[in-house]
Amino acid sequence: MAERVSIRRNRSNSDRRAAETIQGFQARESIDMALALESDHRTHFREVVSIHIGQAGIQTGAATWNLNRYENNLNRDGTLKTDEEGDFSYSFHKSCDVLFHERNNGTYSPRALFIDSEPKVINECVRTSSLKNLFIEEYNVNGKQDASNCFARGRFAVTKEIHQYVVTALRRNVEQCDALAGVQLTSSNCGGTGSGYGTSLLTAMSEIMPKVSKHHHLYVPSPHVSNGLLEPYNSILYFSQTKDLVNVNYIYDNESCYNLVCPVQQCSGVMTSYKDLNHLIAQVQSGMTCNLRWNHELEIDIGQIETNLVPFPNINKLTCGLAVLANAKSSMNVNTYGLTAEAFLNRIDLNSIDTTTGQYIAVALLYRGNVDPIHVHEAMLEVNNTFKVDFVPWVPTGFKIGISPRKIAHDEENAYYACPDRSLVKVANHTSITGVTRGILDRYNALLERRAFCFWYVSEGMEEGEFVDAAETIVGEIKSTLDLLGAEASGDDSSKKGKK
Repeated sequence: MAERVSIRRNRSNSDRRAAETIQGFQARESIDMALALESDHRTHFREVVSIHIGQAGIQTGAATWNLNRYENNLNRDGTLKTDEEGDFSYSFHKSCDVLFHERNNGTYSPRALFIDSEPKVINECVRTSSLKNLFIEEYNVNGKQDASNCFARGRFAVTKEIHQYVVTALRRNVEQCDALAGVQLTSSNCGGTGSGYGTSLLTAMSEIMPKVSKHHHLYVPSPHVSNGLLEPYNSILYFSQTKDLVNVNYIYDNESCYNLVCPVQQCSGVMTSYKDLNHLIAQVQSGMTCNLRWNHELEIDIGQIETNLVPFPNINKLTCGLAVLANAKSSMNVNTYGLTAEAFLNRIDLNSIDTTTGQYIAVALLYRGNVDPIHVHEAMLEVNNTFKVDFVPWVPTGFKIGISPRKIAHDEENAYYACPDRSLVKVANHTSITGVTRGILDRYNALLERRAFCFWYVSEGMEEGEFVDAAETIVGEIKSTLDLLGAEASGDDSSKKGKK
C-alpha cells in the first residue's frame, strides 16, 4: 500500500514537473515570438531624417511637415488625435516612427533640421507658426547674416559659426533612429545658403556618414522665370562641387510647378502662390515615403528608388511628377489605366524636361489608394503599347512599381484640392534631363564671358579660376553621361521647349 502511494506521488510530481517544463517552453517561445515581432517592426519601419536648408528649403519643409502631421493623425502640438478627432483606418501610430520621434511625454516631433544663414525665415515658418510646438528648438539653427544670393558667401563666410551646431543636431537625429533608411535634403541651388552651405554640409556628411544614402529634393533655375541674376553661377558651382556627394537629385523648378498648379487654382478662384508650389512638392515627398509608413505587398522605399533608377553614380538626376491634381469641386476619379497614362504626359513633370525627346532609363510609379496590382500590370502593358514608351535598349525591365493603401490627403489649409481614390507619384530617370543642366550652363557661360558679378564671389574667398573649372566639370559630366548612355546629344533644347 505504501509503495502504491509513493508511486502515485512520484507520478504526480513527474507530471507537475513536465507541465512546468512545457509552460516554460511556451513562455520562452512567446517571448521569442514577441522579440521577433518587435524586430520585424523595427526592420520594416525604417526612419528618414530630413534637412531643410535656406528659404526655399524651410518654406517647403513647413508645408511638408504640416502634411506629414495631418497624414499621421497628429495635432499641431505633436499629440496623437483621439478616436473622435482622427481617421484611424490605417496604422497611424506605428507609421509615425518613420518620420517622427516620440518624446518622453508621449508627443511626436519631426526627425528634421531647419538651417538658414539668417533668422527671419525660420522665425516666420517654424518658431512663430501654428506648428511651433511640433518642432524641437535645438534643431532650428540659424546665423545672423544673409548670404545675399552668393554661393561663396554661403559657402565660406556667414555659415561658419553655425556649422558645428548643425553637425551636432544631425548626429543626435541619426542616433535616435533604429534603422535609418536615408537622409532627405530640401533646398534650392539658386540662392546663397542653399547652394553654398548645402555644399558645405554635404561635404561634412560624406566624411562623418559616408554610407548613409543622401536624397536631395532640389529647386533649380527655371528656364524663363528668374528671381535673381546670380542663379546660373550658384547652380553650376553647386553641381560641380557636389556631383560625388549626393546619391539622388530630384529636380524641380518653380515655373513647371506653377504650370501644374495654376489651372487647379483658377477653378477654385484662388490666386496661385508659393504656398501652393510648396504643397505640391510636399505631396511628392509624401508619396515617396508612403510605402515606408503603410504596409502593402508591393512596397518600395527611398533606397529602392535609388538602386532601381540610378544605373551609374553620375546619372543621378531624376524627374518627378504628380497625378492627379484636381479641385475639390471636381468629380473626377481616374481609374488605374487613366492614372498610368497620365504619368507619361509631359505636363505633369515638375521641371523643364521634354520627355518627347530622348529615352527613359527607368521609371518608378508609386501608386496610392484603392489600386489593384493586377490592374496596374494590365494598365502598364496597355499604356506601353499605346504610347510606345521609349526605353534605352540595355534596360530589360524599365518599370518599378510601389503601392500604398493610404490614399492622397490634403491638410486643412489645402482643403480645396480633391482627394481622389487613386493617385500616383512618378519618379523617372530620362536622358533629356541633361538638357536642364545645359540650359543653366548656357546662361552661366553668358555671364562668365564678361566676368559679370565675379568680383562678389572673389571677395568672399573664391578664386576666379574656379568659375572656369566648374564649367569644365559640368561639360565633362554631360559628355560622360551621354557616352555611358550610348545616346546622341539628346535634350539639348529641352529647357527651351514648352510643355505638351
